[in-house]
Amino acid sequence: MTGGVHAILVLVLVGLEAGLASVFRQVQAALLPWLARTPDELTHANTAVGVMQSAAMLGGPAIAAGLLAVSTPQAAMLAACGLTAVAAVVLAGVRPLSSQHPVEAVRWLKQLRLARGTLIATGALLVVIVALSVPSLTAIDHRISEPGPDLGPLRQVSFFGPLPFAIVEHLASELQPATYEPGHVIIQDGEPGNLFYMIADGRARVCKDGKQLRQMGTGESFGEIGLLRQIPRTATVIAMTRLQARTLTREEFLAAVTGNAASAEGADEVVSTRLRAG
Repeated sequence: MTGGVHAILVLVLVGLEAGLASVFRQVQAALLPWLARTPDELTHANTAVGVMQSAAMLGGPAIAAGLLAVSTPQAAMLAACGLTAVAAVVLAGVRPLSSQHPVEAVRWLKQLRLARGTLIATGALLVVIVALSVPSLTAIDHRISEPGPDLGPLRQVSFFGPLPFAIVEHLASELQPATYEPGHVIIQDGEPGNLFYMIADGRARVCKDGKQLRQMGTGESFGEIGLLRQIPRTATVIAMTRLQARTLTREEFLAAVTGNAASAEGADEVVSTRLRAG
């Protein structure tokens, strides 16, 4: 199926789930008094329902995250479908303990049967959809590459820290390797800049007007001033040893940093500090 069809299918299923959930909650609230023999039991039942719903809101996403971490998306979806089917089977055995108002009881029991059938149909439909989608999900899973070795060092850059993991992972995939021999001028004071640099291995020195300002080593970065302030390079950076670097284009750098308020603020602090230091 195409991406548009997938999107429509997701919207339809989300709408169906929301509608069925609202019907189920109303039926549950109406039938709960029929399942209790005393007022105390009803109170306890309401408390238990509230606790279980709260636990499900916390535990459901946690279980899904765990399944996604150790397995595949289709396995997580199949687990959700299986739990829905189990809930339908358990609900099928529910019977009222009393019937002081037969007409009302019959009406609510009809709605309960409708809810049972809806749950069963939904579970079965989801299982079928997941089964049909397994090839597409597998293809997506295969296209997702493992995080590269540059992901960790990239997150150590102070102004990349506030970025969402997905953005940093994207930036890691866009990094390009570059190698510089000792004495090579990586960036030149006064020249325009189009790249951001991160040192993967080696050392470099920063110079201004022939004077060394500081040295940099593995894990440090440079080049952000010209990109963020849209000005020429403010210093010269020269490789002291054989230097392995990772570069990021102006477009990718600015899109990531300026698109996040915390990241932009952190980058501005780094720029201001370095400009004050010379």
